[in-house]
Order: sequence, then C-alpha cells, then structure tokens
Amino acid sequence: MKGTPVYHAQSCLRLSIVALFATVALSMTPSPAAAEYRDTVLGLSPDFYFELNETDSSSGVLDTVSNTALGSYNIIDEVFIEIGAPGPDTLIEGGAWTTNDVWTEVGADIPIAGLGESNVAFAANDDGHIDIGPAVNYGANDITVSAFAKSGGNPQGGERIWTNNLADPLLSFQIVVGNDGIVVSTNPTLGCSEADGCGHKSLFLPGEGVDFTNTGADRGLSNKPDNDWWHIVASTSGTTAEERTENIQIWLNGVNRTADFRPGTAGWGVNTDQAKIAGRREAPDDSTTYSGSVDEVAIWLDRVLTDQEAASLYFAAIDASADRDGDGDVDGKDFLLWQEEDGSPAGLALWQATYPTAAPAVGAAAVPEPASLVIVATSAVLLAARRRR
Repeated sequence: MKGTPVYHAQSCLRLSIVALFATVALSMTPSPAAAEYRDTVLGLSPDFYFELNETDSSSGVLDTVSNTALGSYNIIDEVFIEIGAPGPDTLIEGGAWTTNDVWTEVGADIPIAGLGESNVAFAANDDGHIDIGPAVNYGANDITVSAFAKSGGNPQGGERIWTNNLADPLLSFQIVVGNDGIVVSTNPTLGCSEADGCGHKSLFLPGEGVDFTNTGADRGLSNKPDNDWWHIVASTSGTTAEERTENIQIWLNGVNRTADFRPGTAGWGVNTDQAKIAGRREAPDDSTTYSGSVDEVAIWLDRVLTDQEAASLYFAAIDASADRDGDGDVDGKDFLLWQEEDGSPAGLALWQATYPTAAPAVGAAAVPEPASLVIVATSAVLLAARRRR
C-alpha cells in the first residue's frame, strides 16, 4: 500500500531519535543499575554500611563493608529503645507531605519492597543511640551519608540522625532533625548571620525564605509520629569551610531538594570522640538522641554521589522497574512509554539508571548537540524510506 512506507518511516524516525537520545543520555550520565537496596548500596562502594539488622545488643553493630562489628549500642536498657524494630515499610512519593505552591498534591504511600521482608531497624525512641567508632575515622572534605529515618514525634531540639562528632569545619558533617525541620551541618561552631556566614543549611517549604514556618513537606521528619519513613541522602564537598557549607546537598525520597535549603539561625555542636547514629552526646537519653527510628546508614568518604546515584538508591528501595512494557529488558520502547504514560523527572531518572550499560555508547569524539542528532536522524530515516518507495 502507498501509505505503508511513510508510516514505517515515521515509526523508524521516532525510534531512531529515541535510541540516539538514549545513547547520549547513557554516555553522559552513567549509573549503576537499580536493584535490591543492599546490592545497590554495595554497588556504589561505600566506606561503611550499617544495615542495623541486629535483634539484640550483645554482638555489637555490624559494618557490612568490613564484615566487622565496628559499632556498639549505647543504651541504658532495652525497655524503651527497640533493637530489631520493624523496618521501613512505606514512604511518601517524592516527599510531598503537605500541599503548597510547588507540591500540588500529597504524595502517595509507596511500599518499600527493596529491603526484603525480614529487614529490621533501630528505634532510638529518645533513649539510646549507636557508637560507630572513633570520630576521626569518619571525617572527610567530601562526604555522603544515606539513611532511612522515621519521626517519633516532636523533637527535643537538635536530634541527630547521624554525626561524625568532629569540630573541624573541614571534616565535620551531621544530619540533624530540629524543631524547624531537617538540617545538614558542616561547621558545628557557627550559626548563621550576615556578619559571620553560616555553618549549616535547613530545609523549609519549597520557595520560602529563611523564616521558620513549622509547616510543610519537611515537617514530617520532625513532628509527625504517624508519618511514613523518609529516605535521605545528604552530602557536601570543598576544601574550605565556606565551600563545604555552600555545597551541601540533600535528596529526600528520590527528589533533589538542595535548591530549597536555606540558612537557619542556630549552630549545631559536637560532643565526645565517637561518631554516632541517632545521637550526639554520651548519655543515651540525652536530648540529642533521636526520637524515632533509623535504618540502612551508608557513608562514603571522599565522594559525593551524583543525582542518578542518589536516585538509584531510592528506586532500589521501592523496588521500582523501568521495564514498563514487561518484556524483560529496559530499552527505547520503555522510554516511549515513559513519555506517553508518565513524563515525570523521577521516571526518567529511573529509566536512565537502569538502561543497559552494555548499550552502544557514543565514542570519545565530540558529541553532537541534541538538535543536530534530530536532523541527522530525520535525514537518514526519511532517505531510507524514500529509497524503499
């Protein structure tokens, strides 16, 4: 039929353009394939990985990377804390907890399937934390920490999810849940003022300024005991104290929220010579002990995870697949289905993170601009169609 070659040419054109863009995207942004959460973490080669799968305190806290008990539970007794607590089960899609100008709807509950049914966590419950070894072993100019955290209610102020307890602003790093939301600190002795600069950043409602609001998408980490789990990836880099504070990044439930970070008001101190999970000071029931639960703490020294690497952790947690057509592989057809059915940045990140690493890659020569690729693809396919006609 006369119309067949034209239709075939249009189909080939569409698939060729998709394939070319897929190849360029792959070559420019390589990433490990999403898999079960543990495998994905280990595939990114962390320096430490505390899965917190212990069910009692007798054998210490295992570091999966070294297969050695590097940590110990700092508790009074096991009455109020819970070692072997229920692990992460659901989180909120995209971290959209409360509606506002940016989050147009509350995110849906998504099951955390990538940890397995037998996974457990550590419930600090204001009454115990974990010492993971000398603070000096956990300091670096560049650092990334990932973890799951779940609120236990109103924080007493300055509750630590993770801290290396180092005072040196070139090495210090801590993730804090304060009264006003989540905080990442790189200079524990410096608050924020126009005269002195700032030693940390706080996460507020998207689009807002420096004023505390006590409302919004990120309050779920502070004062909602019935809230879902949150997946956190935080990092910094730099060779000066100023650079390290400026370069703080954070991803919540797979969404890069760095642009929403703002200077706060208070400084965030350190205490003892031990790096800690879910606490800061020596006393297990100190006000800096986390009121909720923590799980799957991974630490990368001298490395900042990329957007795609951070996204791959989230997608591994929810055990998501980019194989939209269910044919057992991830290819250009799945990309087309993403365009037609989804179109979200998160869906694209998942497709990029799981596109086969063995796919043809663009060589070391200069890569054409996307507009040039479209022209080349269009010309080639139409020429071939014309010859067939």
